[in-house]
Amino acid sequence: EWKQVATPYVSMLMKAFMNQGINNPNVFAYACATISHESSWNPNAVNTTDTAANTGYPGAGLAQITWKDNYKAVGDATGIDFVGHPEYMFDPNKSLSAQAAFFKLNGMIPYIERGDYESAAGKYNTGDFNGRNEYT
Repeated sequence: EWKQVATPYVSMLMKAFMNQGINNPNVFAYACATISHESSWNPNAVNTTDTAANTGYPGAGLAQITWKDNYKAVGDATGIDFVGHPEYMFDPNKSLSAQAAFFKLNGMIPYIERGDYESAAGKYNTGDFNGRNEYT
């Protein structure tokens, strides 16, 4: 079922990751699993339940990246002004570019490449996160 929903975005995801120099099928698969868990492949998804929800920089779009510092970091890495335009997270191309940059900036790639998905998930969702095993 998720494959049908994901289909329009998978080529965008691969392009975004390749633009960040990431060209590993396991990383692509992990990114797909992360998106499936975080946003159910809904580019209009907004997380209204976590502490970032009312900051102006909530988990939004496919990537569900939170907090102004993270919006700034992925903006700097991609050249997209996510801080000035947080609504850009709802654009699938921009959101996937943000996710690729986030994976790279947070050192997730080596964990994924060696199959340590739990540690990679810890980099994506810092702290104690009970749902992590759903996509690892």
